[in-house]
Amino acid sequence: MNKFKQHGLGTLMVVSGIAVIIAAFSAVVAKSGFSEVKRTQAIVISAREGGVAKAGLQCAAALIQNDNLNPNDENFIDSLDSCKETVGVSYQINDSEPWVLTSTFKNASFKLLMAASGGGGAATFKTTGDVTFEGAFSWVPARLEFEKTVHPFDYYKCSSIIAGGDVTIGGGFQSGLQRAASSLDKCISGYTTTVVTEMTNNFGADIQHGVDINKLNFFQETFNKDASKWQKVRESFDEKFSSLGDKCGQTLNDLMTSGEYKDKSEIRIWIDGDCQLDGLKKEGHPPNLNALIVIKDGALGSHGAIGGVNASFYLFDHRENSDDKGFNYGSSWLDKNGNCKEGPLEQVCTAKIDTISNEDWKRMPFLFVGSFDTNGFFIVDVEGSYSHIFAGFAPKYDDAFTGDNPNGGVPKIVKGSFHDF
Repeated sequence: MNKFKQHGLGTLMVVSGIAVIIAAFSAVVAKSGFSEVKRTQAIVISAREGGVAKAGLQCAAALIQNDNLNPNDENFIDSLDSCKETVGVSYQINDSEPWVLTSTFKNASFKLLMAASGGGGAATFKTTGDVTFEGAFSWVPARLEFEKTVHPFDYYKCSSIIAGGDVTIGGGFQSGLQRAASSLDKCISGYTTTVVTEMTNNFGADIQHGVDINKLNFFQETFNKDASKWQKVRESFDEKFSSLGDKCGQTLNDLMTSGEYKDKSEIRIWIDGDCQLDGLKKEGHPPNLNALIVIKDGALGSHGAIGGVNASFYLFDHRENSDDKGFNYGSSWLDKNGNCKEGPLEQVCTAKIDTISNEDWKRMPFLFVGSFDTNGFFIVDVEGSYSHIFAGFAPKYDDAFTGDNPNGGVPKIVKGSFHDF
């Protein structure tokens, strides 16, 4: 074969090889292009589905915030039906804190977190209304977040009082964590309050007043149910009474000293109507027995000395016959002429009839005149109310009955918690 034929064949082979490579490359490019189209389509579909899922979550968030929806409520998911129908998503949520609400559309999901807002929180005395303290007060607050250790002491933020209204203190007031002389727990600087004699509302950070009433949900915090479900809560109590009146304190004392509860750690007592606490005393109580005492639709009063009782008190009003529930209490204290009414609270009323106005009697669910030393907490869950304590009052916070989340509040959406997955 001459060299020209050899060269031509070589050229043909090279050209043929190049053609094969080009064909193969073209096939790869074509295939790659097809894959890219499919991948782009998948991205578009995923983005569309993700957008719908996110829109469903944003819709739910708006409903939760506008309607103050609570994930503890049995019908919480049903409350989101308008979003489900409008956007076309489905929702799921777990049954304990932190609550994770998931919005799903086809293969895409978005979620947000809800947690107790801290608007309520732990405190020795809580009220949705106003409160005045006059007398001598030695106060053991609730212990909140740990801050630091300065050997041998541990320092915490502390909480004495939370009020939706005004707090006024006159006389001697001292808050701290000295539950016992051997205690090594202390409140950090700024989280204690000392009042010497003058009436004041200038306090440390352990006393909060004027708190937004919408952030206070004491019933939910204490019983893990909305206040509208109070009847279910009542059914769960150990003892239930109506109209105990002036026998209230003695009845409570008899229960706490009875053999039935001597080996138990707690007793829950529900009272409908007024309660006069005189007769309640420490002697004979099992040392480890704690009482939770609920007063519904009635006033709580005392005129005497009560010392060392392991008891927490929760007062609330759920009467349906009043547009302003804070003013339901006049009939507990006064007759139609504005004098102290004959009955269980007459003695307490008589002691202060000249210093409390008729209007304030109408909104007074809680009045103490005397001395009271107790281990527990006090909650007056009556919006617009006015409580008054003229006493040697020495409450020591105890969290035996603060529910699963004592430092909680109304569950809220956690800021920045929107996530896709």
